[in-house]
This record gives sequence, C-alpha cells and structure tokens, in this order.
Amino acid sequence: MTSGGGGDLRDRMAGLIDKELVERARLRLDAERQDARSLKGAAAGETELSAEDRLARDVWKIAAAALRMPEDQLDPQENLANLGIDSIAITEVMVQISRHFGISVAPTTFFEARHVEDLSAILFARHGAAITGHYAKADAAETGEPDVPEPAALPDQNEDRREIPAPPHKTWKSAGSPGT
Repeated sequence: MTSGGGGDLRDRMAGLIDKELVERARLRLDAERQDARSLKGAAAGETELSAEDRLARDVWKIAAAALRMPEDQLDPQENLANLGIDSIAITEVMVQISRHFGISVAPTTFFEARHVEDLSAILFARHGAAITGHYAKADAAETGEPDVPEPAALPDQNEDRREIPAPPHKTWKSAGSPGT
C-alpha cells in the first residue's frame, strides 16, 4: 500500500461514515420530534394531527413492530422491497392494520405501496371514512364523551317469570294402553 493512496481512502471512508451518521441522526431527531408532538397533543386532550397524519404514524408503528425493529430505524420512505420483509410479516402488518382500524384490508394491498407512507396513503384513500371514524371514536373516549347512545335498561330478570305448568302425568293400566 502506498502512503499517498491510503490517506485518500481513509478520508473518503470517514466522509461516508460521517454522512451516514448525520443522516441517521436527522431521521432519529425527526422521529423524536414527531413523537413529542403526538404526546403533547394527547396530553392536552387535543390532536393537532389530521386523521391522515395519525394513520401514517400508526401504520409506521405497526410496520416497525411487525418487522421487529425499533421505530426510529424504520424510515417511512424506505422502499419496502429493501426491508427484506417476508410474506408472514406482510400478513401480520395487514392483519394488525385491519384489527386496529376495524377495516378489511387484503395482504396484497401491501404490494401496491412503494414505502410505508405510500401504504398509509392507499389505506386512507380506500378507507378514509372508517379511519376518520376510528380516530373520532378514540378522541371521544379520551375526553370521556360517549360515542354511542346509552343502551336501554334491561328488564329485571325476576320481574316477568311465569309459572310453566308441568305436563300431565299419565299412568299405564295394562301393557301398551295409556290410562288417566
């Protein structure tokens, strides 16, 4: 190895590593800011995020959990093909989304998206009303407002009991002929 070439290589490598570290720090900082805004809005009893933004956040969290990776390491704009996700994880993501929002989503929907943000946009375009309703119901539960009317009171179970007469008892006088 020559003395002049080694220094250039080290400098280039150090530059690449610095660039990657700065990018990761930026992503982590953006994620922390987003979480802080979410917590602030929830603590104040108000949500400053739209239903579409809340959906993007929740889909990102569900995807990170299914991929078994920390949320701050999942870039919502990372190409899904680069994540090395298998069919089991895809199914898990889509089932969790379906359960969380009370909507029916086929696992094939995952393949229509390029990245997690794209997936949430597709979901909102197809199920926007149900998703908005999900968040409205969650907000009402947080504020203590009933989101459904109170059910009518059930009648007292002992109130309307009637005696059911026993069937008449028949006696048999001889083989095969019933008697009274």
